[in-house]
Amino acid sequence: MTYRLLLVFFFISFFSINAQTTNTTAELKEIAFSELINELTNGKDSIFSLKNAIVKFDKTKSERYSLYEYRFKGKKYPTDTIHIYKTVNFDNVRFENNTSPLNNYGFVNFSFHKPIQFTNTSNVIFFHCKFNDTFTRNSSVATDSNIYNLFWLHNCVFNAEVDILDLGEKGEFNIDITYCTFNYSGTDDYSSTFRTPLLRISISKGSAFGFNKNIINYSNATFSIQSFNTKEVYFSRNEIHSKFWNYLFLTNSEFLSFINNTINTDLLFGIDKIQAEYEMQWPITKNKIIPAHYIFANSESLSSMNNKKYDSLYTNTRVTDESYYKNELTLLSKFHSYFKDFHDRQSANDVYIKIKQLETERLEHLYEDDKSFTTYFEMIVNRFLERFSDYGTSPSKIVISSFKIILIFAFLFLFSTNSWNKINLNRYNKGITQSINYFTTDATIIKAYEIDENKILQNSNTKSALVTNRNHVPKVFSFFSLLFINTQTKLIEIKLSFWNYLNVVKISWHELSSFKRVVYSFLIGVLMLGYLLIKVLSILFNALTLSINSFTTLGFGEIPIKGIGRYLAIVEGFIGWIFLTLFSVTLISQILS
Repeated sequence: MTYRLLLVFFFISFFSINAQTTNTTAELKEIAFSELINELTNGKDSIFSLKNAIVKFDKTKSERYSLYEYRFKGKKYPTDTIHIYKTVNFDNVRFENNTSPLNNYGFVNFSFHKPIQFTNTSNVIFFHCKFNDTFTRNSSVATDSNIYNLFWLHNCVFNAEVDILDLGEKGEFNIDITYCTFNYSGTDDYSSTFRTPLLRISISKGSAFGFNKNIINYSNATFSIQSFNTKEVYFSRNEIHSKFWNYLFLTNSEFLSFINNTINTDLLFGIDKIQAEYEMQWPITKNKIIPAHYIFANSESLSSMNNKKYDSLYTNTRVTDESYYKNELTLLSKFHSYFKDFHDRQSANDVYIKIKQLETERLEHLYEDDKSFTTYFEMIVNRFLERFSDYGTSPSKIVISSFKIILIFAFLFLFSTNSWNKINLNRYNKGITQSINYFTTDATIIKAYEIDENKILQNSNTKSALVTNRNHVPKVFSFFSLLFINTQTKLIEIKLSFWNYLNVVKISWHELSSFKRVVYSFLIGVLMLGYLLIKVLSILFNALTLSINSFTTLGFGEIPIKGIGRYLAIVEGFIGWIFLTLFSVTLISQILS
């Protein structure tokens, strides 16, 4: 009985495969492209269907649709738009195009107002077209007469659902989507990334897949783009904006270009490996990422996810679930290793910061469960490194932080007693007494303030003694001593002549005219304010010098600070030691990397 069942199953399978092969290899009817356009634009039927056909292009009748004319001969694109108001279905249709741009033809400047669907249809090219309803391409079989499969969308606008599926069971195919814009302003629910994405592209086992320089602008919809086992994948220079979580998965490609994309959306992102041949960038700067591998591993429990649940998953699970944590850590590590291998230090630092931020959040969670000193210390160290050095990736940030600390302690030292700012009260009292004497008598500035008068008298006495005893001392000694005394005396005389020049109050203050008293009061006020300013700057400079000295741990000998300032200097020295060590390690790390 068992053998009979197996025999029946064999015959059924054989005839099924034979029927499918017969269908896919059957002779295809031919239709001219001009005739196809005529049938699309004319007639009263609301649905146009074409099955098992080859679309031929005639150079004379199809010149409007020749890509060579527009792309290589500089011909302007047609200004007239061909509007299609029929639902269009193509099934097992091959357009007579090839890989050479000289012989390619396509739909140029068309506007489709109804759904358009391609099933197992190849070599279709759209340039400057607009799709106002559903666009579907489903290709799982490549016929023997259609070994190479082209599908190009260039500078097109999509305002509705787009579904492109190609499993590449036989042969090779090339899908290129460039300079296209994907919009949606409807009210239907397309917010589920897996169940109802507005844009869904799934490519497998192709020769090349290009998605470049496109704009996705979905305020109330999502997209899902995935490529499996495709030889070459180009996903570059796209602008993506969406308020929902979206899905992007690129795996097992011989070459992948993933650069210069602007991705402003939360992303379910997956990549299996990053090879040296790839061109990569970190996909997101400000938004959130969930590793797609984690979604695959937990597909049963995450099958009914929506946007809010993804937000909750990212917020509550990424550090509490060890599987999620390791998946995201693995994803980040792939990019970090890639950027380091190519000496892209800035990108490597950006990803490394994300790794350390994830690690810090994980430590915070672990500390909530187990309040051990080891976990607490590691958590505090990570927070410290993040705050002051971006986890050891930014020496400049350490310098800026160090300068701020020096200024803070300099401010505190202003209120601490130190020998550097000690005020000589006797000197101030004497100066005030001399000023009173100058303004109330007719004494000059030199006499009132006793400026260098004694020095001149001392020099004069010394000079007389040298002259008297010149024959009793060595001539060399006498010569240089007299030279020194004469030079000093001359400098003092120049200084005294300057003070005599400033001696404007030659009589007592009350004998001056009102005008002179006003002028002299102003000048004296300026001088006193200047003196006070110099004194304040001196105090500030001393405080800053003390702070720098403490921070750099140069040492004072005896600490010139009293009271609490001594302890502040010690604390700042400890902080400075930590920051200088951190700066050295960070700088060396960045130089070596």
